[in-house]
Amino acid sequence: MTLRFTVVYHGSFIHWVISWFSVSANLVFGSGITRDDTNKTLMVTAWTIWKDRCTKKFQNKDPNRDISVAEINNLTIFNVHNSSINNAHLQVNRWKPPESGFLKINLDASFKQLNSQGGIGLIVRDFADVCFRVQGEYFDGEMKQGIEVEELECRAMLAAVTLAVMKNFTNVIFESDSEIVIKSINEKISYVYWMNQHFILDIRYLLGRLENWKCISVKREANGVADKLDKKAIITKSHFSFHSTLPRDIKEWIDKENHVAF
Repeated sequence: MTLRFTVVYHGSFIHWVISWFSVSANLVFGSGITRDDTNKTLMVTAWTIWKDRCTKKFQNKDPNRDISVAEINNLTIFNVHNSSINNAHLQVNRWKPPESGFLKINLDASFKQLNSQGGIGLIVRDFADVCFRVQGEYFDGEMKQGIEVEELECRAMLAAVTLAVMKNFTNVIFESDSEIVIKSINEKISYVYWMNQHFILDIRYLLGRLENWKCISVKREANGVADKLDKKAIITKSHFSFHSTLPRDIKEWIDKENHVAF
């Protein structure tokens, strides 16, 4: 058997890694494997190595090769067995309480292009319309230019999933009016811009720690309180989090949406 190698000089390690995802790159891993499959495997592998390095650096824990390989396999063949929702169509026109035993987290993001300010907001409610938490986060010019809205929608979803994991929620429904983010989570193909794909990987990883979850795409009319929360974060230029005692304006938004739901 004769092996032939082609040496290509990229000038730096960074340019070499970026070349993996180039359409012109001649990478062949086997029959039936598409360019998207290859790109996804490389992307997940690079992300996993980065997480292992961070774990070693900040927690002084040595990476485990078998665990890392298993994580790569799980993410590249990600299947939404926990989600029975078909998100291809936006069918939810107004907010509805979750079924008994579930918590519902609505999330949204806003971006003001004039001053490059952004905000995300989320609200947690149960089947009895009881609000457990609302929060907002303000961003001042911290987004990547040209993809600010999508990045903020990803950040909102990541904040919601992180909250669910930290609070040990078991059965959770996540609702967002960003169809592209929801589809990227629920399907094998990621539809977000490549610079935002690491958010989707983090979200999928955290979702794997929840017992039961659903990610649903809704229309903006069904996401009213979350929309007002992200705008409040921008207007006040602040981060905020409220639990049982809510400010009057937020309470009025929730009461109005609950009334419309019925």
